[in-house]
Amino acid sequence: MSHEALILIVDDIKDNRDAIKLALRKSKYEFMEAEDGKEGVQLAQRYIPDVVLMDAMMPIMDGFEATKLLRENQKTNRIPILMITALNQREDKLKALDCGVNDFISKPFDRLELSARCKSYVEMSSLNKNYILATLNPTTDLPNKTALLKEINNCTNPKLLISRIDEFEVIEEFYTEEVAQEIEKEFAKMIPEIIPDECEKTKIFHTSEGEFAILIDDVDNILSQKRIQLLCNIFYSRAKESTIKLVDYEYDISITLSFSDDSKALFEHARVAINHAIKNSKSLFLPEILLILFIRNPIEIYLVLR
Repeated sequence: MSHEALILIVDDIKDNRDAIKLALRKSKYEFMEAEDGKEGVQLAQRYIPDVVLMDAMMPIMDGFEATKLLRENQKTNRIPILMITALNQREDKLKALDCGVNDFISKPFDRLELSARCKSYVEMSSLNKNYILATLNPTTDLPNKTALLKEINNCTNPKLLISRIDEFEVIEEFYTEEVAQEIEKEFAKMIPEIIPDECEKTKIFHTSEGEFAILIDDVDNILSQKRIQLLCNIFYSRAKESTIKLVDYEYDISITLSFSDDSKALFEHARVAINHAIKNSKSLFLPEILLILFIRNPIEIYLVLR
């Protein structure tokens, strides 16, 4: 596929899709088409278009639900979405904005207006793609440390857990970088399975080789000290069944949970805690940090309070 901007048109009516392509023919865009929201989401996640032109009312999945799903996905949440719709009710527009739509174009649309809006959002998309490339880990496509530090600042009450693959450097040297990356990918798939159900506002980051961070925005302050022991038990019960075996190598899961108000301090405190825990393999007390170590072979869980 060339470097020309890719426009994804999501509309269940072929005549509507053809009319949009005809209106934009002078812009020399590449086009991709979907007949419903579900297909649109699948194509967007696979090809990452520059702009999505989304109809509102469609069978199988409407434009509102499709937009919501695209906004929930790390790879597609910054793609500009324009809703081309005959819906003019204030409630419909508010619903679309709440789902994540960037802009509206009313049916029947004006060709010059559509062209101008697309040009503007294609330029925005180029900036977004540069940002995404700078903030994603290339192995897992998860956001990296740069994205984590920025996201922490957007949280109301951030709590951070760092999960590190033990002896990752040894795996990389002994089994090759390719195998180590495959382990990272499998490990990344496993992490959501050990996140407690009560932690709704949670995001996963790939912060360095063999290391992942789980950021929880504890808005309702449910992770008080009284619930820490319960949290640890939940992590243990889910993690102990999640050991990954690849090329006959089993590795442990190390998890730290730290509390801080400053984004950089939050991340660095968790890093310090996990390093001390792994090095000493026992419970220990650090200035301003209480470290509780639980060992249940082959899983090791480290819980840190500040």
